[in-house]
Amino acid sequence: MQYRGIFLNDEEELNAWAKLHTTDGTIGPATYRHVFELILRLKGNYIWPAMHVNAFNFIEEEGKLCLEAEYALAESPSAWRAPDRDGRVWEHLYAETDGGTGLSMMVEEPNLYWEKDGPALHFRGLFTGGKYYVWLLMRFDDPSNDACMVGIDGTMQPRAEQYGRGGFFTYSSQFLWVWTLLSEVEIAAGEHVFSLAAVKSGLRIDRIYLTKGRELPPDDAHFLPSPRHAK
Repeated sequence: MQYRGIFLNDEEELNAWAKLHTTDGTIGPATYRHVFELILRLKGNYIWPAMHVNAFNFIEEEGKLCLEAEYALAESPSAWRAPDRDGRVWEHLYAETDGGTGLSMMVEEPNLYWEKDGPALHFRGLFTGGKYYVWLLMRFDDPSNDACMVGIDGTMQPRAEQYGRGGFFTYSSQFLWVWTLLSEVEIAAGEHVFSLAAVKSGLRIDRIYLTKGRELPPDDAHFLPSPRHAK
């Protein structure tokens, strides 16, 4: 069997359950954490998400937007995946970090490279506008899997404009989960889609942290995913 998973129907009833049992009170990150855990316990690999109750934007708060990369598995209006021309997508796997759902994302097939139009993760957010520093909690094993691209509303930032010109491998961070400062981007106030696209397969991404400040990202215990707001 190629696909085994869950189809979320009767969203009104699920939303009512979420109001009683989750911190954000809707079909959001806390609800999907339970769903993902159930799928993994059942050895599943597929989800058909709830769609029509809520269309959410992630909300920047105090100049910060905090995202779990695996939110894109929801395939919802607020977070989704896009394949490359051959149908390859980011897949989920376990992360050895302590917080969140315990999942990370990776394009698993080895030794692939994309100059453009690589498999992507997309997140729709509401921004107050300005310059944002983009941090990724990532893991790479060698220089063959240490690169990705960032974009806003479909326009990808050239790798030459990233810190380190888009290559992040160092022996000191090899085989480790490390917060890496990827780049800085200008985002106008309003609703925008933030994207990460694969450049080299094998790169693992766990979390995404956009901030207007110069602080380091929070540790696992203090990483609080950004809330969502229905349109």
